[in-house]
Amino acid sequence: MTFNRFDTVQLLEDVPLDVDVVATAGSLGAVVEILNPGEAYLVECFGGWVSDDAEGNLAPAQQDDAAFRETLGVGTLHPSQMRLVTPAEEAIGLRAQLLMLVEEMPEDLLAQVKDFAEFIQHKSHEATQTTSTPD
Repeated sequence: MTFNRFDTVQLLEDVPLDVDVVATAGSLGAVVEILNPGEAYLVECFGGWVSDDAEGNLAPAQQDDAAFRETLGVGTLHPSQMRLVTPAEEAIGLRAQLLMLVEEMPEDLLAQVKDFAEFIQHKSHEATQTTSTPD
């Protein structure tokens, strides 16, 4: 199986991240980089829910608007070590995906994307005017 950047994955086995840090099987992570097209992936691995206190220290927390998953570290994983939980399209949304693509695009292609977006916007505006104009 191949994965995309920002896919949410679940580890199928324990993965050492640092000398004394291990992401355990069942932990969630996010693909942050693709290495050798699909041979390996850099995955940001997450621990439990935490929130920060007034001094900025992290403390265990329940999942709510103020809590977030603690980052345990980043590891290199092979496809056989993880399974897809949520595709990037669902995890981060279309607008965020477009922004990621645009940030990596060369300037000459950005001009083409801008022209195309303006064209689509113009067509959409025309369609709206046509449907809202009484006969």
